[in-house]
Amino acid sequence: MIKLKSTIPLFFVLLLSCFNAHALDYNLRGFMTIGAGYHTADDNYWGSFEGEKLDLSYDSVLGLQLDIPFNNKFSATTQLLMSGIDDYDPEVSWAYISWKLDSKNLFRIGRSRTSTFLYSDSIEVGYTYPWVRPPEEVYWQIPTPYNDGLEYIYRTPIGDFDLTLSAAGGVLEDKIYSKKIRIKGLNGFANLGYQDLNFRLSYSAVKMTSDMREVFSNMFAKYNIPADDATVNEIANVDD
Repeated sequence: MIKLKSTIPLFFVLLLSCFNAHALDYNLRGFMTIGAGYHTADDNYWGSFEGEKLDLSYDSVLGLQLDIPFNNKFSATTQLLMSGIDDYDPEVSWAYISWKLDSKNLFRIGRSRTSTFLYSDSIEVGYTYPWVRPPEEVYWQIPTPYNDGLEYIYRTPIGDFDLTLSAAGGVLEDKIYSKKIRIKGLNGFANLGYQDLNFRLSYSAVKMTSDMREVFSNMFAKYNIPADDATVNEIANVDD
């Protein structure tokens, strides 16, 4: 798993310090997902499941979320995730200030989850989706699950339907598998809901600036995945 850090959480903490915390209401809640996996072969599954051994770490997650409403227009939200695959080291997954312009328009600044797919916002909460594990071929193809920047959300009813539009963009600088990387992202979606039925059209564009060969080489080494130079170059889309 890719762990990402940025200056957004620090900005969020500094912004909160400008307010009188004793005069604010808050809502603290949490969630936990416990998953178990067993790999029947005697080798490792992508370095996560050990062969012929029951593993509780790969899909197990503990989360804490703090919501602070300043008034009927502004609020702050932060969420900490502790994942078993990362030895339960705390990671900031949400840290943003919300401005509710009216009942239809909402702005967020800070760190939020990218909402490319239907369950992207709640991907860590196993209760919310119908699978034992979300399909990795879909939900793990985005290089970063976060957006550090600005997000705009528009919601309105259309007859018996509910329309939600979202657009977000930001820049993230960090290290992935010990290699410095810069990520520029632009994503958005249009979701039309009717009772329990949803139709979603999504867009996501990500530009990563780094030596991707070294990133993939370090990743394969970490998870004990055999790969020669030709394989790494092909995955990184680099010519010899």
